[in-house]
This record gives sequence, structure tokens and C-alpha cells, in this order.
Amino acid sequence: MTSAEQIDQVVDAVSMAFCMRPVTRADLLTAAVAAHAPTPVFDALLQLPERRYYDIVELRGQLRAAT
Repeated sequence: MTSAEQIDQVVDAVSMAFCMRPVTRADLLTAAVAAHAPTPVFDALLQLPERRYYDIVELRGQLRAAT
């Protein structure tokens, strides 16, 4: 993940996963599948550490740190 545009693409694909609770990387991947996200979204999500993410802001920060 290298650009703000790509990070926005990931967030758009998985944002609904945050509606009810913190999510794991597996939850984010499931949301991306449901959203029919493109391959770069999955590539970015697979680079995330396996842990709980509490909101979109935290996810964006982690995606930026992965660049």
C-alpha cells in the first residue's frame, strides 16, 4: 500500500466490518470478499498484523505504517 488513494480503497471495501465490534484481520478479509474488492485490497490486508482493530482511524494508521 503506497498511496492515500489505495488506503481509501481498502477502507471503502471494509468499513462496514466496524459497525458492531472491533475486528480482526480475518474479519477485514471477509468484508473485502463480500465487497468484491480488487486484489490490491487483499494484498494490503494480508500485510496487516493479526490483531484487533477498533476503528477506521486505527486501520488507516496501520496501513500507512505498512508503506
